[in-house]
Amino acid sequence: MSHKKRTEESIKQLYQALFQIDVRLNQLIDAHKETENTVKLLTLKIDALVQEQSKMKSDIERINRTISSIGQRWGVDYETLIKNFFDDFIKGEGLNFEQANKFTYKDDNGVFGRKGLKYEIDILAKNNKVYLIEVKSFCDIDDVEWFDYKSDVIAKVLGIKDGIKMILAVNTTDEAKEMAEKLGMKLIYGDIIKIEKQDKG
Repeated sequence: MSHKKRTEESIKQLYQALFQIDVRLNQLIDAHKETENTVKLLTLKIDALVQEQSKMKSDIERINRTISSIGQRWGVDYETLIKNFFDDFIKGEGLNFEQANKFTYKDDNGVFGRKGLKYEIDILAKNNKVYLIEVKSFCDIDDVEWFDYKSDVIAKVLGIKDGIKMILAVNTTDEAKEMAEKLGMKLIYGDIIKIEKQDKG
């Protein structure tokens, strides 16, 4: 093959290579554009998701506020319902719940326990006696022990001596009843629920 022929062949191969590079470059440009479009689309979707998430967060906060408000009102109404449940007994004791006051003590300095812990109880004074009262739908042994403790705390805070501790519960357990008797408090209940003990080991 002559020198001229080889040169022409080399030029031809070079052109073919350049053409392939150009084709590949165009493919890369197209792919880049497609990627840019995909990124833009994803960005739009992400922005939409962020806005939707923000809206959902706002809706959840609003729902939580509503539930909290309903719960607070329901709690007060439910406590009143339980008090009405024991209305005959209370009147038999010569007491009137309308005269009771809810007292809350916040232990800011941790004098009686964890700092900031709140102790809340109903207090009723009648015939030179002071009743410390808890109203519950269900009372177990832990509730009795906690009520006994927080009653002592509030009695110390207010300087109450010989306060009468009283729990009103729609339902309770034998263990709670026994503990209340042991601690010398009144546990007035509607029914005793039997709780089967699980074997250990």
